[in-house]
Amino acid sequence: MGNCLSASTLPTEPNAPKSVEEGVKVFTVADLKKATNDFGNQMELGESLGYINPKTLSPAKKGVGMAVAVKKIYLANEQAFQDWLVDVEFLRHNSHPSLVKLIGYCYDRDMLFIVSEYFPNGSLGSYISRGKEVKFIHLLFVIISCE
Repeated sequence: MGNCLSASTLPTEPNAPKSVEEGVKVFTVADLKKATNDFGNQMELGESLGYINPKTLSPAKKGVGMAVAVKKIYLANEQAFQDWLVDVEFLRHNSHPSLVKLIGYCYDRDMLFIVSEYFPNGSLGSYISRGKEVKFIHLLFVIISCE
């Protein structure tokens, strides 16, 4: 794996925005390897097209940092790239208490990464699918606040 490329050096895509890095940090693969213990699976949360690994990102000094989720996506085809780009752009442009905050991203030759806030309970869908009860008033609040 090499270094991450800035958005201006991403492969030419017909609909790819050129400003994906505005307002978010562009991480290197080395940054993410360090934060995830070389993408070790001891803290792996799940796997689909990639995996999400919650770790502490400490860019300043040891013991200071924030818990982040690093989503690693395998660049298997053009659709994987387009899906990653849509996710990054959506999180970059949408701020809401019910959405994770985008911290940054990384683009490598065969891997794509999204670095976001880490929520220990996961998404609402995964929370409910684990059999956890969600009060109707809380669901109503989420729905109303999204309008």
